[in-house]
Amino acid sequence: MCDFIEHSPFKNLKSLRRLSVDENLRYIGPFSYENLSNFDQKKLLKHISSLLEKKLGDPSYELPLQQSIELLVLSIKYGEHIAKQLVNKELIVFIGNTGSGKSTLINYLAGCTMEKKSPQELGLKGMSKVIVVKSPKNGGTIDELMPIGHTKKSQTFMPQIEPDPTKKFTYCDCPGFLDNRGAEINIANAVNIKSALNSAEKVKICILVNYFSLQADRSKGLTDLIEICTNLFGGKEGIERNKHSILLGISKVPEDLDTFHLKEYLLDENSPTIKILAEQLFLYDPLDQSKNADFLSRDALIDKIKKLSPIQNTEEIFKTVLTHSDESKLLEISNKMREIVKKNFLGTNYGKVLTLIKSFERLTLINHPSVQNHLDECKSNILVCIQLKINEFKVHCLSKRFKEAKKVKSELVIIRKWFEKYFANEMDAKEIESFYEVAVKNFEDHLRNEDEMKKRLDKVTNEMLRQERLKKEHFQRMAEIELEPFVFGAGDWKNFFEISQMDSLPLPQNILEVLNRSCPYWPQKKVRETHLLVLIPSSVNGLTLNLNNFIEITKHPKKGTNMANISSNHDDNITGNLSPAGTSSPYWLLMTKYLIPGSRDQYFDVQKSFLKDGYGAPDFLEAVLAIYLHFVKTGTRLFSDSPLTYTRCKCLAHQSTSFTKVGGFDPDNLYVWFDYVINLTFILRVGKTVNTTGLAAVRKFN
Repeated sequence: MCDFIEHSPFKNLKSLRRLSVDENLRYIGPFSYENLSNFDQKKLLKHISSLLEKKLGDPSYELPLQQSIELLVLSIKYGEHIAKQLVNKELIVFIGNTGSGKSTLINYLAGCTMEKKSPQELGLKGMSKVIVVKSPKNGGTIDELMPIGHTKKSQTFMPQIEPDPTKKFTYCDCPGFLDNRGAEINIANAVNIKSALNSAEKVKICILVNYFSLQADRSKGLTDLIEICTNLFGGKEGIERNKHSILLGISKVPEDLDTFHLKEYLLDENSPTIKILAEQLFLYDPLDQSKNADFLSRDALIDKIKKLSPIQNTEEIFKTVLTHSDESKLLEISNKMREIVKKNFLGTNYGKVLTLIKSFERLTLINHPSVQNHLDECKSNILVCIQLKINEFKVHCLSKRFKEAKKVKSELVIIRKWFEKYFANEMDAKEIESFYEVAVKNFEDHLRNEDEMKKRLDKVTNEMLRQERLKKEHFQRMAEIELEPFVFGAGDWKNFFEISQMDSLPLPQNILEVLNRSCPYWPQKKVRETHLLVLIPSSVNGLTLNLNNFIEITKHPKKGTNMANISSNHDDNITGNLSPAGTSSPYWLLMTKYLIPGSRDQYFDVQKSFLKDGYGAPDFLEAVLAIYLHFVKTGTRLFSDSPLTYTRCKCLAHQSTSFTKVGGFDPDNLYVWFDYVINLTFILRVGKTVNTTGLAAVRKFN
């Protein structure tokens, strides 16, 4: 049996250890999701053991996407099983790099007798003796609680949960925090650790660092320690808030060192994080042979753990940090899961759909906007299918096709059974049954007037179908518009920024017709190809939308949002009081992506002469919002620095301000320039821009 199974979360399945490699490690095809509600370790192991073997043996190995999804989903499923064991438990979480001594410390605290053995006695290579658990048959107290690895390869690839023999604590041995086991396992670990922490009643943290990692490479050892703490708590502030819930242990410390000198050694790094943690420092000897008074005994260390304050809000800790490749794999898997959900719902494979939805919900613990969007889209697609199914049922009833109606009704009962948690309100069983009974009764009551009833029902049915078709077509077209890269609507505001409150406005009813017209400036293209469509709210988070407030909003993006600075030579007293014209209520802004042909390097009066009917010049805030929000959604910089391009904006009759221009969007900044002169009339009538400045055109829809 392969070594990874001996130290896997399935290690209690002793009967499986005798399975042959051919029986146990061969990938046996796609997993059946129908019975996952009844957790079956043996079934899970048979389906993912070979996948785990490949990933643990070579984290860079690329699994086929279907197998990646299975490995991730089933690993998260196992994580749910772990999390359920932690309800109402006090959890002591041990965190550190591979080789820091987490498993050794847990065994020591649990009461195991520890001893040293040579590598050769363990069938390993090496020169130095290693610490192991002394078995009861050899005079030890209790058997090993957590498997101890004696190689550079971690023996822990998922959170390991074991109760203390005294039942006072539950220990959690986390995988090496900076280890890489492949994207699927890294993502599953992020979800499962978060899930475990959220399920426990109380959580305390013990961070371990190997003394020799500090001594051999001081900078690397301390850097790793700081990175681990930052990943766990999100930075110095989080550590400061939870410092009374944390211990920092240094393992394998030489006998002649004391706590005072180790603190000095750590504080010499001059790191705020290290300064906080140094106050929680402890030393120990798992062999209980040290005569150094600074080394804590087992009882003293347990007492120190007991005195820690439990973390009050575990939602705040474990800030998930994925590498770029892990994040790319997450989005690839998430997008594929979305497609599989839709395909399998239409194929009535509801067990698989429900399992994937639950896995999606677990993945949202990572707090990635695209994953949440994919989950919302899955639920929305399912809801649309359910509503269409209900409409189909009603049409059958009204059309007197009761056999077909009864069949659809049975399908709805099955769907409701699977998805009652999510869509119970949309599938009222009594209402559906009542509709069916009323339809049958009405048919029977009017059977004598069948011809007249048929005409009425046909008319009603046709009208319903027509209205439903029109409604569906309109809904689909309008929904598709908001997903277009050139559109930035209310959903985008909330997806990319921390928005708790904002006024909104539906898309204009005639927007499809407008977008599909020939562009008045570039006739060979349609408006949708040459314009941006942006929702301009009048207020966001209770504040009037002006330049200063929008800049403040951009400082609080959600994870994954494209970001840049907005630079201005403005007077704060001017821009702080400026709002776009007519913003007492929200409106939609349609703005050209490019300067109007021929407007570059022209007088302002000449530039305005190029405006078509219904169009005007943008004010500076409209230009800032349209250009910046398009970059946020797509990463594309319009009105950029290559070539250097600005759009002139409406003149501002305020103090000596004459005109404004927005653009020059370089990799770091979008620029808003306010030009000040004494003779305002001269600039409006005579002033000529340099060839970097032209004019964009805008339309407004209320």
